[in-house]
Amino acid sequence: ITAVVPDQGWLFGASLAYLVGVFGVTVARNVPLNNTLAAAPVADAATHWPAYVESWGRWNHVRTVAAVAATAAFAIGLFDWGARFG
Repeated sequence: ITAVVPDQGWLFGASLAYLVGVFGVTVARNVPLNNTLAAAPVADAATHWPAYVESWGRWNHVRTVAAVAATAAFAIGLFDWGARFG
């Protein structure tokens, strides 16, 4: 394909949503939160847990929305591509 076709925008957007919204958030937010909680002494777990679960849950919602958006955009892009070439 030498020309820019409409489905490429959907596929690019889906890739970006996945890379930034799912993978990026996991690496930049959720994993560091997990590591911080794991490093805390077990005796202090009760004091760390409320802040951890609130922040982790918020970022997990961002990942979920990004994953749904990426899936929808991939589906639209692949449907458009298949309709044209299939």
